[in-house]
Amino acid sequence: MASYQQRRQQLQNLLSGLQYRERSAVEIQILQLLHQIHSLRPQIDNYVFNDGTHQQLFKLEGTIPIQYRAKQYNIPVAVWLPLNFPTACPICYVTPVPGMKIKPKHMHVDGQGLVYHPYLHSWKGQQSNLVELVGTLCSVFGKDPPLFASKSKPVQQPPQQHQPPPPQSQPPLPSYSNAQSYAANSQPQMHGRAHAQSLTHSQSVPHSQPQPPPPAQPVPLPQQPQAQAQPQQQQDVQADRRSELESKLRTKLQSIYDAENQKLNTLASSQRQLENHAKSIRDIQQKQSEEREQLLQRRQKLQIKIEATEQWLQQHENNEAIDVHQAVMATDTWSQQCMEAEAAVHAITDVMLELDQCLEDETIKLDTYLKQLSKTAREQFQHQALAKAVLQRQASAAQHANPALYH
Repeated sequence: MASYQQRRQQLQNLLSGLQYRERSAVEIQILQLLHQIHSLRPQIDNYVFNDGTHQQLFKLEGTIPIQYRAKQYNIPVAVWLPLNFPTACPICYVTPVPGMKIKPKHMHVDGQGLVYHPYLHSWKGQQSNLVELVGTLCSVFGKDPPLFASKSKPVQQPPQQHQPPPPQSQPPLPSYSNAQSYAANSQPQMHGRAHAQSLTHSQSVPHSQPQPPPPAQPVPLPQQPQAQAQPQQQQDVQADRRSELESKLRTKLQSIYDAENQKLNTLASSQRQLENHAKSIRDIQQKQSEEREQLLQRRQKLQIKIEATEQWLQQHENNEAIDVHQAVMATDTWSQQCMEAEAAVHAITDVMLELDQCLEDETIKLDTYLKQLSKTAREQFQHQALAKAVLQRQASAAQHANPALYH
């Protein structure tokens, strides 16, 4: 039996080629189911929808055990997982093998093997899971098996004396001693709604070799009639005790299963939280690296500016006082007009602020304030329009002088 790490690695290799939206959640649910049911084999197959389109999907194929009339049988099934699983419910089929037929008018399985059940119709992505689904199917099929053995041509045997007649009842489902040997030797057939085209063996997880069937039991000799049958009363007592023991064991196993399933769900939730935290940490680290690069670039630019400023101060340290009005001089008439207009705009802004302060201090009347504010605003607008016109004229002249710089 493969270890957990081997199963997980094999499962990751299969899922890597499929476009599942929540791959981690799909992987967790499949591992939980394979931990409970070892007779299912994961693989990739081509699923064909009702409209004729086909798609590569993940499939779990094999058998699930049921208890029917105090005996264990293995029901062949195929569970398909759509690409939006676990948000969408899985697609389940019962896949009979030669010698078996689907029970007509079954409550939960149609004639093509498609499974219908309230658990599938009420599927909730955050609450439902594959383990509970398969457990529900095992319980439902144990009460009403979806398959029965088809009639085959009887084999002639030599006559025997004192042979008890066979019971007059419907033949039960065939019993398989090993679920994996049955799943390995069977090929499910689907018609109508969906069918599968098996891929190469490299896409499926290796499984154990099928076991040989048990040897046939010899027919009892007529010289020992006491060993051929037991009293009916003793058989009934044994059947009652067996049923009671099975009921207790089933209850105990169900409690153990519920506890383990709760632990697995808790671990799965913790794993999803850790993955989300790891992603958040990686995003924060990436942002911090980008911010660090930006800070280093700003530091380098500031260092260059500081060196340039220190160099200028050293050059002009012994110079005489500089006239502020002569510090910046225009090179042409348009530049001089633009500078004067901008200076007037800023001066008028200061005047407006002073008017606001006077009105707040109640040193001027409201009508005087409004009259002066309107006058200064008109002058400011004229200066702004003049500065804008000069800039546009300068840009047009520069473009005509050097057209190569603007193309």
